[in-house]
Formats: sequence, C-alpha cells, structure tokens
Amino acid sequence: NIGLTYDTTVENIKNIVNDIQKLIDDHQMTNDEGKVRFLSFGASSLDIMVLYYVNSPEWEVLIDTQQKINYEIIEIVNKYNCEFAFPSTSVYIEKN
Repeated sequence: NIGLTYDTTVENIKNIVNDIQKLIDDHQMTNDEGKVRFLSFGASSLDIMVLYYVNSPEWEVLIDTQQKINYEIIEIVNKYNCEFAFPSTSVYIEKN
C-alpha cells in the first residue's frame, strides 16, 4: 500500500491509480492479474493498494522488478505534484 496526503484531490487520486494500473499492466515482468485501487481513508493518509505478481520464481528478479516499479510509482506521484503521507498527529492548543 502507498499513502497519499489528505490534500490530494479526487482527480489526482484517480489519475495516480489509473497510471499505476497501466504501469503494472504494461510491465514486462508482471502478469495481467495486478490490481491498483483507492482502498481506504487511513489515520494519516489516503491509501492506495498496489498488488501485482512477478512472472519469475527467482528472488533477484522479484526484488529488481519491485524496485523498478517503486521508482516509477514515485515518478507518477510526483507527476501530479502529490506527496506521500507519513504518520502524523495534530495537536490543538486552547488559550484560556
């Protein structure tokens, strides 16, 4: 799963999901069973599930493919000027 910040627009979420799905579908080392979906509203992020299967039983191929896809996901998110979320907490201080 990847998490985007809560200020990400619906249009950008749709574009990012579609672009990542196309990336997974078109990648030479993945099969056609990959799924990319806007999954949930997390505590600190809008969560997108990225699920795919690599067409190789070899560990090196798996981790190399994962790395290449992860780099491309970063580029897709950056393309829409969006940001990855990280766990955060807001603190409100009241003046009496």
